[in-house]
Amino acid sequence: MPNEENNIIRLIDAIIVAWDNIDYYPEYENGVLKKTYCNFFVNDVAKAVGCNDFHLPNTKEPFMADDIIQRMSGSDRWQEIRVAGLAPDLMTIALKSVQMWANQGYLTIAGASSASLGSTHAHVCVVRPGIMKSSGKWGEVPVVANC
Repeated sequence: MPNEENNIIRLIDAIIVAWDNIDYYPEYENGVLKKTYCNFFVNDVAKAVGCNDFHLPNTKEPFMADDIIQRMSGSDRWQEIRVAGLAPDLMTIALKSVQMWANQGYLTIAGASSASLGSTHAHVCVVRPGIMKSSGKWGEVPVVANC
């Protein structure tokens, strides 16, 4: 989804401000990860660029990651680019497309549902403007601000 002004500087600034928020640091107990705040991070970045899709309207409480994914999937305001399950050549094209949208200043969210992760919680992150990076598993992948 484009931010209201399609402004890449505003998007980068929003990512950095949210990234620096110590309230979003993961919580550990005896060295075991107990809680993360990816949904809060994504909601803050979205709000900063004019998108109010990821929180309750009255309380401004961020939706859980699964709910964020569901809202995007069921909305005509968002363009879905599926990557999982594609043939390698099509996956390469899809991943480049994802990075291209972020590089144009559009708010671009990557997500994996709890069902696809085999977990009790989903995960969301912001695809940030930048140069794709090499992944041992998928080849060249978009760069993300992952909280």
